[in-house]
Amino acid sequence: MTVRIIVPHRGLAAAKTRLTPVLDDAEREALATRLLERVLRVAREACDDVVVITPSAALAPLVTAAGARLAVQRGMGLNGGLR
Repeated sequence: MTVRIIVPHRGLAAAKTRLTPVLDDAEREALATRLLERVLRVAREACDDVVVITPSAALAPLVTAAGARLAVQRGMGLNGGLR
């Protein structure tokens, strides 16, 4: 059996928008970065094959540094990205 962990992500600029009343854009992006780094670290500890699906090609350096692969989705939305 092959195991792959797929992590869907909206991109850092689009992440955590519900926190807009209490965090500015830079703070939300920093939080989203730290959370994604943590998720990828834990995922890589559990599995060698981790893929981040996102519309944001800008995540490439962060994803690659974590030892995961990036798949840039063509359309928006979680279900479209996972397809």
